[in-house]
Amino acid sequence: MNFVDCHEEKIHVSGHIQDFGYMIGLDAESKTIKFFSQNIFEIFPMDKSFFGKSFGQEPEVFQPLLASVVFNNLDLDTIKDTDVFLDRIEIHGKFYHFTIYRYGANVFLELEEVTEHFHQRSFVSKKYESIHNASDSRDIWNELLSSVSDAIDYDRVMLYRFLEDGSGKVIAEKVKNKVESFMHLHYPESDIPRQARELYLKKRKRIFSNVYSETVPIISSTAEAVDLTYSSVRGMSPVHGQYLKNTGVASSFSTSIVIDNKLWGMVTCQNIEPKHIDLVNRIRAEVFTVIAANAYTSYKSRQMLADSIE
Repeated sequence: MNFVDCHEEKIHVSGHIQDFGYMIGLDAESKTIKFFSQNIFEIFPMDKSFFGKSFGQEPEVFQPLLASVVFNNLDLDTIKDTDVFLDRIEIHGKFYHFTIYRYGANVFLELEEVTEHFHQRSFVSKKYESIHNASDSRDIWNELLSSVSDAIDYDRVMLYRFLEDGSGKVIAEKVKNKVESFMHLHYPESDIPRQARELYLKKRKRIFSNVYSETVPIISSTAEAVDLTYSSVRGMSPVHGQYLKNTGVASSFSTSIVIDNKLWGMVTCQNIEPKHIDLVNRIRAEVFTVIAANAYTSYKSRQMLADSIE
């Protein structure tokens, strides 16, 4: 696939999700089932005959969803595209993260199993204060990488900044297990296609748990492509997958650094072996990144004020 193809690839309508997740899509108006991921039968005994049905018509099948306090208290007619609601539910003796959001004419219900990776620490952490209280930009980014590394425990965590000409440069990094350093490497504008940057501005965290795993097709009752812009389980581009394989890594995770409503850079994380990150820790990493972006903005404002006074 060449450069032009990469920039034309419609990554937000891939038609697939990753195999760690499950998805059910409802028609926002009728609240009936419109699409679902092919692997949904692993947790709910359903097939194409369920298209056009509401959960209330099959209460025994969807009891775990119907028992969700968050889902039951939502008015699906009034939630906005930017709203995301989370719950934790039990299905067949296992706990799942349950994510609910609306985008356009669809209501998305996403599920992924709660994992028990490395540490389960309190969401509230002194790490937030460490980032916020950093004295200059170098300290801000180093504290951010330290905090993200603590949350996800990947082999390589780096800060990738976009330059004025659209190219990118690694300006901070934290590595372990003797992986190769990418510090100070420059990347051309074509390294991250235009539509990918637009998507990263909207959906600010994304994971590719295993580049060697098979994606799961979305089965729909209509021919309309399902827009996965805000999905946490979206299947990644095969071009991106091959890029990571060529780099020698099997998992990636990134969060967007947005400053003044522009994509300033990204925290890009890679792991040599396949590794999934629990949703809670992915959210922690995203919150760390938002705090760092705010701290950097404040630091630059203070710097400009001091320069103007002199």
